[in-house]
Amino acid sequence: MLKEYAEYRRSNDIKEQTLKYEIEQLHIFLAFVTNFAGRKLEPFEIKPLHVKKYLDHEKEIKQVTDTTIKRKLSTIRQYFHFLWEVGKVPNDFMPKVKYEYNIPQKTGSTNYQELLAKKEQILSNSRLLLNDKLYFLLTLKGIKLQDIERLTTENVVDAGNKIVVRFENNQGYFVKCNFYDESDIAVFIQAIERATFRDHTLLVASTNRKEANYLRHNLKEINDRLHKVINAHFRGEEIRSSYIHFLYKVERKSLEEMAEMLGTSVTSITNTLKVVLERYKHMDYNKATN
Repeated sequence: MLKEYAEYRRSNDIKEQTLKYEIEQLHIFLAFVTNFAGRKLEPFEIKPLHVKKYLDHEKEIKQVTDTTIKRKLSTIRQYFHFLWEVGKVPNDFMPKVKYEYNIPQKTGSTNYQELLAKKEQILSNSRLLLNDKLYFLLTLKGIKLQDIERLTTENVVDAGNKIVVRFENNQGYFVKCNFYDESDIAVFIQAIERATFRDHTLLVASTNRKEANYLRHNLKEINDRLHKVINAHFRGEEIRSSYIHFLYKVERKSLEEMAEMLGTSVTSITNTLKVVLERYKHMDYNKATN
């Protein structure tokens, strides 16, 4: 079933590197279950006991960290959800499987208001590439990497006094972002002109790499260049979290509004907001610089 699982995950736009990790971990898990049971078990024969014994073995014998244990459990949960969806197990018991681990709570380090104040510094910097600026602007709107790299010029509308970016994200939700500042508009217009000149439609691309993986191949270099200008790390996941916190705390957006802006469900944004509020509870926006 691992081959079918891999195809299922690819259909959900998972990164190949992440998929490789998941398949390796599932091979290890299933090998442990076979050894523990004394025979190869069918998917419906695997029980919560097998999962807990496997995690105990990884933690106590192999001495893996709690962070890794959490990731392994997440991978197994994902696999059994797939097995349930395709009818290989009668019920998905994994959501009820709990395991004790001690992982320190992450603390958010990005003050979104301060980051906004550095936007003009980014957009006016002649050493930064057009793709760097596009990635910066789109990430500021909480758009994920896998969605940014699939954007085309057809997703960008020049409405005169603003640029409107519309697209369906990888979760199947429609997202609409407005960019009003003249400097923002100029970046998008330049990107559209570039794509027309190069005879392709991808918004973020290069001359030699027109397929939708330019960002994945160049993300470290892009982040390094942005880091040098703003003197802070620029990570997509961190920026999205700080944006959610900013929308809720400063702009006073409702859960429904945030879900629409970020392209997700109200349930999902509610769960995410709980984590974000704890992670950024120390954040003081009054200290933002102009």
